[in-house]
Amino acid sequence: MLKLTKRAVLIAFLAPMALTSCEKEKEVEKSIEATTSTNTQEIRVQKIKRFITIAFKVSENEIIYSQDNEKVQIKGHEFTKKEIEYLYDNANEYKLVYEN
Repeated sequence: MLKLTKRAVLIAFLAPMALTSCEKEKEVEKSIEATTSTNTQEIRVQKIKRFITIAFKVSENEIIYSQDNEKVQIKGHEFTKKEIEYLYDNANEYKLVYEN
Protein backbone atom coordinates (compact mmCIF):
# COMPACT_ATOMS: atom_id res chain seq x y z
CA MET A 1 0.00 0.00 0.00
CA LEU A 2 2.90 2.32 0.79
CA LYS A 3 4.35 1.86 -2.72
CA LEU A 4 1.05 2.75 -4.30
CA THR A 5 0.81 5.92 -2.20
CA LYS A 6 4.34 6.99 -3.16
CA ARG A 7 3.53 6.52 -6.83
CA ALA A 8 0.28 8.44 -6.50
CA VAL A 9 2.01 11.31 -4.74
CA LEU A 10 4.81 11.34 -7.31
CA ILE A 11 2.32 11.40 -10.18
CA ALA A 12 0.28 14.09 -8.46
CA PHE A 13 3.34 16.36 -8.28
CA LEU A 14 4.86 15.61 -11.68
CA ALA A 15 1.75 15.70 -13.85
CA PRO A 16 0.99 19.42 -13.37
CA MET A 17 4.64 20.32 -14.01
CA ALA A 18 4.65 18.36 -17.26
CA LEU A 19 1.45 20.04 -18.44
CA THR A 20 2.73 23.50 -17.52
CA SER A 21 5.98 22.81 -19.33
CA CYS A 22 4.11 21.91 -22.52
CA GLU A 23 2.07 25.12 -22.36
CA LYS A 24 5.20 27.22 -21.92
CA GLU A 25 6.87 25.51 -24.86
CA LYS A 26 3.86 26.34 -27.05
CA GLU A 27 4.03 30.00 -25.98
CA VAL A 28 7.73 30.14 -26.80
CA GLU A 29 7.12 28.54 -30.20
CA LYS A 30 4.39 31.09 -31.00
CA SER A 31 6.70 33.92 -29.95
CA ILE A 32 9.51 32.59 -32.15
CA GLU A 33 7.14 32.23 -35.12
CA ALA A 34 5.89 35.81 -34.69
CA THR A 35 9.44 37.15 -34.45
CA THR A 36 10.52 35.18 -37.51
CA SER A 37 7.52 36.44 -39.47
CA THR A 38 8.26 40.05 -38.49
CA ASN A 39 11.93 39.69 -39.40
CA THR A 40 11.03 38.17 -42.76
CA GLN A 41 8.66 41.06 -43.51
CA GLU A 42 11.28 43.63 -42.52
CA ILE A 43 13.86 41.98 -44.76
CA ARG A 44 11.39 41.98 -47.67
CA VAL A 45 10.64 45.68 -47.14
CA GLN A 46 14.36 46.48 -47.15
CA LYS A 47 14.86 44.48 -50.35
CA ILE A 48 11.97 46.26 -52.05
CA LYS A 49 13.32 49.67 -50.96
CA ARG A 50 16.71 48.80 -52.45
CA PHE A 51 14.99 47.61 -55.63
CA ILE A 52 13.13 50.92 -55.93
CA THR A 53 16.30 52.97 -55.40
CA ILE A 54 18.12 51.08 -58.14
CA ALA A 55 15.28 50.61 -60.63
CA PHE A 56 13.96 54.18 -60.37
CA LYS A 57 17.38 55.78 -59.68
CA VAL A 58 16.19 57.56 -56.54
CA SER A 59 17.44 57.80 -52.97
CA GLU A 60 15.49 56.28 -50.08
CA ASN A 61 14.51 59.82 -49.03
CA GLU A 62 12.55 60.20 -52.27
CA ILE A 63 10.38 57.14 -51.54
CA ILE A 64 7.22 58.05 -49.65
CA TYR A 65 4.98 55.29 -48.33
CA SER A 66 1.52 55.99 -46.95
CA GLN A 67 0.25 53.23 -44.68
CA ASP A 68 -3.27 54.68 -44.69
CA ASN A 69 -3.96 53.91 -48.34
CA GLU A 70 -0.93 51.66 -49.00
CA LYS A 71 0.45 53.90 -51.75
CA VAL A 72 4.07 54.46 -52.66
CA GLN A 73 5.09 57.80 -54.14
CA ILE A 74 8.29 58.00 -56.18
CA LYS A 75 9.28 61.26 -57.88
CA GLY A 76 5.67 62.41 -57.90
CA HIS A 77 4.35 59.15 -59.38
CA GLU A 78 2.01 57.08 -57.27
CA PHE A 79 1.95 53.29 -57.14
CA THR A 80 -0.04 50.88 -55.01
CA LYS A 81 1.82 48.55 -52.68
CA LYS A 82 0.68 45.61 -54.82
CA GLU A 83 2.06 47.20 -57.99
CA ILE A 84 5.49 47.70 -56.39
CA GLU A 85 5.47 44.14 -54.99
CA TYR A 86 4.51 42.82 -58.44
CA LEU A 87 7.36 44.73 -60.07
CA TYR A 88 9.82 43.44 -57.47
CA ASP A 89 8.57 39.84 -57.65
CA ASN A 90 9.01 39.82 -61.42
CA ALA A 91 12.36 41.63 -61.54
CA ASN A 92 14.38 38.51 -62.27
CA GLU A 93 17.31 40.30 -63.90
CA TYR A 94 17.57 42.73 -60.98
CA LYS A 95 17.59 39.84 -58.50
CA LEU A 96 20.22 38.00 -60.53
CA VAL A 97 22.54 41.01 -60.57
CA TYR A 98 21.92 42.65 -57.18
CA GLU A 99 20.73 39.90 -54.82
CA ASN A 100 23.14 37.10 -55.60
